[in-house]
Amino acid sequence: MDTASIRKRNHGEDPRKIQPSSNTQSSSAGILLQEKTANLDGRIVCLFLMLLYGAIWLLIHWRISQFPTPLDPKDAKPSDFVEKRARTHLDKLTQLGPRVAGSASNFAAEKYILGEIGKVKAACNPTHTFEVDVQTVSGTFVMDFEALGIGKYASVYENQKNILVKLGPSGSNDSVLINCHYDTVIDSPGASDDAVSCCVMLEMLRALSRDEKSLRHNILFLFNGAEENILQASHGFITQHRWASTVRAFVNLDSAGAGGWELLFQTGPEHPWLIETYIASTPYPHTSVMGQEIFQSGLVPSDTDFRIFRDYGHIPGLDIAHIRNGYVYHTRNDLPEFVEPGCLQRAGENLLALLQGLVSSPLLTNPGDYRHGSLVFFDFIGMFVVAYPKRLAVVLNWIAIAAVFTAVVLKRLRNPQKAERGQKLVHLVNAIGAVIVTWGVLLLTAVAMALMMTWIGRDMSYFTYPFNIVWLFVLPSVAAAISFHLLLKRVLYQGWSGQEVAALILEANLVVWSVILAVLTFNNIMSAYIPLMLIVFPGLSHVMAKLLKLGVPNDSMQLTQIVIGTALPLAYIMYIGSTVLTFFIPIMGRVGTEEKPDVSISLMTLLPITAVLPFQLGLVYSSHHVGAVIKGLLAVALLGVLAVIFTPLGFPFGTREQSSQQRINIVHADRQFHSKSGEVIKRESSLWLKPFDHKGYSQLEKELPDVFAQAQPGTCEGTYCGRPYLYPMLSRLDARKTIDLPAPFLNVPRVNVRLLNDTYILPEVRRMVFEMTGPDHVTIFFTPTPKAHVVRWTFGHGEPVFVSTLDDVDDTHFIYYAYGEKPTKPFEFSIDFYMDPTLPRDSVVVDMGFSGHYMHGEHQWTEPMLRLHHRLPPWTVSLGWSATYDAFQF
Repeated sequence: MDTASIRKRNHGEDPRKIQPSSNTQSSSAGILLQEKTANLDGRIVCLFLMLLYGAIWLLIHWRISQFPTPLDPKDAKPSDFVEKRARTHLDKLTQLGPRVAGSASNFAAEKYILGEIGKVKAACNPTHTFEVDVQTVSGTFVMDFEALGIGKYASVYENQKNILVKLGPSGSNDSVLINCHYDTVIDSPGASDDAVSCCVMLEMLRALSRDEKSLRHNILFLFNGAEENILQASHGFITQHRWASTVRAFVNLDSAGAGGWELLFQTGPEHPWLIETYIASTPYPHTSVMGQEIFQSGLVPSDTDFRIFRDYGHIPGLDIAHIRNGYVYHTRNDLPEFVEPGCLQRAGENLLALLQGLVSSPLLTNPGDYRHGSLVFFDFIGMFVVAYPKRLAVVLNWIAIAAVFTAVVLKRLRNPQKAERGQKLVHLVNAIGAVIVTWGVLLLTAVAMALMMTWIGRDMSYFTYPFNIVWLFVLPSVAAAISFHLLLKRVLYQGWSGQEVAALILEANLVVWSVILAVLTFNNIMSAYIPLMLIVFPGLSHVMAKLLKLGVPNDSMQLTQIVIGTALPLAYIMYIGSTVLTFFIPIMGRVGTEEKPDVSISLMTLLPITAVLPFQLGLVYSSHHVGAVIKGLLAVALLGVLAVIFTPLGFPFGTREQSSQQRINIVHADRQFHSKSGEVIKRESSLWLKPFDHKGYSQLEKELPDVFAQAQPGTCEGTYCGRPYLYPMLSRLDARKTIDLPAPFLNVPRVNVRLLNDTYILPEVRRMVFEMTGPDHVTIFFTPTPKAHVVRWTFGHGEPVFVSTLDDVDDTHFIYYAYGEKPTKPFEFSIDFYMDPTLPRDSVVVDMGFSGHYMHGEHQWTEPMLRLHHRLPPWTVSLGWSATYDAFQF
């Protein structure tokens, strides 16, 4: 029975005004009325929506698994990109092993790349000029990681290597730069990070050099040998090489995973013609401005050479990376086998077309008005790309906001009676409150589940089995949201027809998303296109239903309208949500001890659901058997949670084949503490185990109780906790949450430090000049005494910078020093200290720590480290090195 017939039976009265003789009768009548007007079976509606979500997920999964068929070299033209050739390079580079800057394998990789470049040059078409250069660079700069909570530190490098090729016409002084790095982190063969990119570049260089058509401008191929030293070699190129001044735009290639679609996740600054060229040129685009805003927000504990070219070269560019299977990133599992067939073919065809598009564009030399402004851009499941200027986005956003509020105001004013208008306004405010509370219910339920799983020690259960997020976070939250609306149906909307409540809920959602859209637009957030979707498509569906006279009180039509209005936003949000989770779930295995990963993942999981589900919750008011739906969702969730708690399904880590192993960092650390006179007053040696994730070593301790019976908790004493940190990660990896295992003293050369000069250059400024020798990776930490501070030094731009610490000491400094070829003379540096006049002139002014890191060669892995490594369970993957630490007072 529909609402219209009920109104006729009650002489035209609004069913909301029916007043039975008692409260009990009122409640019963209201619920009975709703049940009679609820024509939809909630169980069928729920099943239908689950099938819809499942079908969209399958479509997304199918799409992102599609790759072009690799070309057969026999059938390819000389100027075609051929994956097989690139894979040959990949196999040979990874067979060299880890290629840490300064290692023999790094020099071997340089030799291999130069050899292949020589072969390409020999077969180059005469229409091109082909120049090769090997650059040896030294320099210093400052890295700013304050967005990550790390602070700033100084980077110093000597004798690092770059290999460069310039391909182009004769006489051009304008170039497009494309960059990869052939070095790796410790213990990693670096197939994806970043040998894949270098191998793709070698094959592109071959293909372009064989093309009979001359290039309009130059393409510079930069194979840099020290990116993993935190972007050192690229800094040397862009600030020192003679070709750097010709670069008008760049393409940076890197990786945070293995295989999959390469993602354009960062562009600019400004220069919208770059992304327009990418969209017009590439056959398989995959990009989103949302990725750019996430990456630049500091949520990602990483960076790329893009930052160096942008900040130190002041050049616009594109940043492209593979992000699938981030489990193997920076581990010994980063092997060619994890890069699926077709991945290199796709990347090669895309990048080859992109380079040709960029180098042919007249905007390369003179962007004109295209030098300014930004684009909103995103692809839809790899099918097509939407892009429009940011200034147009602002206009469209405000039009959508105005349209929603105009429609709402007109609807409120339509009734000439003031009391009715006021009542409608109250109804709208209540519905807006209901939407906001729904969001709170969804997110709080997910966070509560995350905290519960963390409390019982079953956090990170989605790390190997991502589908666990369904019963851990999705189903309980959805059940809680439906329960909340069932409560509203029986209390606040008692006696209302389902269509009226659903229309009101839709209107409230549009208002709320309009407010969010206004806030994002005001703050120049280009990802505001997502709220715009959530306004435009549901709104248009509602308007079309009215225009086509489908808005009759019919629950099935209402279901159709809601599904049509939310289908496209749902598909896109599931697509972008899937990409975000694919990227961030592996990061939870290396985010450090201070994060609660389940809370982060629960929020990332629920945000897409929070966006779309409230539009669909209006169906609760048009459906019966809603309680059965809630019970069904909770039953499945309970079974899943029990499986996570009591079966291996909840164990966070997997095997090498699954890639999702726990990272174990083993450092054989030999620490010496010196008196002011230089004598050793304390010496300790241990296997220092640093956890990469929130689980720490709780699982490992159960596997190796005899080993951990000898463990001592980590201590924090001295500058930067008196520990040989390689990177400035103390604020994210608390030394007090590490452990020490007994180990003998090291027999390796230590960092040798001499104070060459100690003088007052001004009455209150004391200059200390130091000389240092050591291995090819050294970190320096120092903290002045409370009545002194650094005013000048020889690092970076000369102005001191500060690194974050555990106790928020705001006067601690971190210097990262590395070399490729061994320097012929010691490294010399000076520090100027302001001295409080009350300090004696010969007083101790600074506590300093020097760590030498042996990251390759015979001293890297010691016997105790190897014994522990061989006992580790198969769900772990280790990396390690030996390090010295010497603390001094000067």
